[in-house]
Amino acid sequence: MKIFNHKLYFILMLLMFSMSMYAQVDQTICFNSSTSYSVDSSDGPNGTLGSTYTWSVAEAAFAGTISGNTTNAISIDWGNTPIGIYTLQVIETTGGCEGEPQEITVEIINAPNAGDLAITSSTICMGDTTQSVSSDGDAGGTWSSSDENVLTVGTDGTITPVGVGAASITYTVAGVGNCGDSTQNIEVNIVEEPNAGDLAVTSSTICMGDTTQSVSSDGDAGGTWSSSDETVLTVGVDGTITPVGVGTANITYTVTGTGSCEDSQESIQVSIIEAPDAGILTLTSNSICMGDTTQSVSSDGDAGGTWSSSDETVLTVGTDGSITPVGEGTATITYTITGSGSCGNDSADISVTVYPIPITTPISID
Repeated sequence: MKIFNHKLYFILMLLMFSMSMYAQVDQTICFNSSTSYSVDSSDGPNGTLGSTYTWSVAEAAFAGTISGNTTNAISIDWGNTPIGIYTLQVIETTGGCEGEPQEITVEIINAPNAGDLAITSSTICMGDTTQSVSSDGDAGGTWSSSDENVLTVGTDGTITPVGVGAASITYTVAGVGNCGDSTQNIEVNIVEEPNAGDLAVTSSTICMGDTTQSVSSDGDAGGTWSSSDETVLTVGVDGTITPVGVGTANITYTVTGTGSCEDSQESIQVSIIEAPDAGILTLTSNSICMGDTTQSVSSDGDAGGTWSSSDETVLTVGTDGSITPVGEGTATITYTITGSGSCGNDSADISVTVYPIPITTPISID
């Protein structure tokens, strides 16, 4: 029988210990909160007539103040009482007789903390899904956007642009007990990607000395023009092209990106060439006799030009400059070098007279 009693005592003690280990929390409050409690309110605003009430917090770590002790309704400023679980007790005394203590368990927790928000870029390009927002506060909060027509935010803080505009991203950590929610905001702008567009040039082959040519873009305004070789050409802020030397260079138009947007660039190739030069013409003789096919014209200018006569009833000119008299008279010989690109043709002229062979009558003896 004694052995059975000992076993029963041991089981009861173990059960009580287990129950104390898993004591139910009756109230959860925030650190530094003020809360109110009461008993016997159904007996009247002051509790049971003739009774006094003694309130206490059992744990020594309690660092708050109890207002209204000895009454049935109190308020507690928990002050700097550390985070933890506490037992609030009240004992009613009537006529010197103490009643059974009444207790509740109060858990003090830290207030939720949304922290400070950090974003990889507060200005984000349309189409850029690499940007995100983060918090150094409590984990497990929720992300939201003030305008989902501008952007959305994933559960991990990933930002997805939807449309151009500005929106606030909010991180919310939900409160527990009497703790209110904690929120933090950050503003984000969604912008269009820069667009350098397609380039058009009045001529991709430009003559030395020709300052009438220019380049333009159908993309965003406000970009910058540059030349890959300024010994060949330079480009003004308005796209005006200035030839500097013979050669080829790339003209580039750059629209600078903002925030997470990369720069947008487009290029076009332009060649600078020498102007055609027909030179100065030289004749073996400006006066040619009919039947004389030994005469020719030459130029000290560019080779490969074409020869022409202003009057082919007077003379014709071969591709090599050889002159063939046709009839009596004067004609202009022209040498023409055809221009390419923005270069016009260049020509040089010289005048030639074709004379008839004189016919002399026989000598008469006078």
